[in-house]
Amino acid sequence: MVPLLLILAAFLASEAAATAPVKSSKYTNIGQDGKLFTENIAFETPAFSTLYCALLCNQHETCETFTFVQEVCRGHGVFVTSDTSFTPADGARSYVKNAISKPKDCVEAQRYSNESGVVAIYPEDDSSPLQVYCDQDTDGGGWQVFQRRQDGSVDFFKNWTSYQDGFGNLTGELWLGLDVLHMLTSRQSYKLRVDMVQDGGTKGNAIYSGFSVNNSNDNYRLRLGHFTGGNVEDTLFHQNGMQFTTLDADHDTSDIENCASLNYGGWWYNDCYSCNLNGIYGLGDSGGVWWDVSIFYSLASSEMKMKPLKSAT
Repeated sequence: MVPLLLILAAFLASEAAATAPVKSSKYTNIGQDGKLFTENIAFETPAFSTLYCALLCNQHETCETFTFVQEVCRGHGVFVTSDTSFTPADGARSYVKNAISKPKDCVEAQRYSNESGVVAIYPEDDSSPLQVYCDQDTDGGGWQVFQRRQDGSVDFFKNWTSYQDGFGNLTGELWLGLDVLHMLTSRQSYKLRVDMVQDGGTKGNAIYSGFSVNNSNDNYRLRLGHFTGGNVEDTLFHQNGMQFTTLDADHDTSDIENCASLNYGGWWYNDCYSCNLNGIYGLGDSGGVWWDVSIFYSLASSEMKMKPLKSAT
């Protein structure tokens, strides 16, 4: 009789464990109970409890998130957040590794996926997630895109507050925001890459050894390192050291008029510019999306992106 009682007790304990939430310093419930994440599956195997599923995930080399439902454990090789798409599944729970594994930037995000796209990064371990677009295809990947022009769908002739907060969308035309740029570049050192395509299809790029944006008290002054490569002229040097100017906040060096009003976009205008990536899309004259006056003017597309200097590539 005793062995039967022990077997029954063990069975009841396993049943309780199977439905009990994981209480661990290594994992956090995403808060999507009753839903199941089904993508980027690293492994799938029977498991008798969420705790056992956590153990399997911890032992698997690429597992960052696990989901448990109906005695099946699925490990996922991506960092899943509450904003990720889930499908309904009774009894399902999803857990993610804690802050020690959260990516701080697009280089660290390569541990979870080498595909370009929108990623949640955590600039500090205890910070809220910041949604950014990571370019994992260009020059070794790890580039965070903060400016993009591609089709003229977004008006860049905006006021100071708009440029502070950011506008557009992460997969389309984009300005990430001056406050975010200052926050990120004040936490670690970055380099800058600018990719562009001329209206006729000619591609160009420029790379700078350093990139940072000062705080609002200094009107988000631009700080650039050396021009280190690319197949275009270094025209951004004229904007180096300049404060940011918009149609309603004139911080350029021109004594005549507001360069933002003259050229239809917010930018680090000097007197006024040698490049102007936030001008009117499709306008080939002054005020358009320009890099230089010889080849790369009236650009079909541009992307400004930054990458932590801690990366060797």
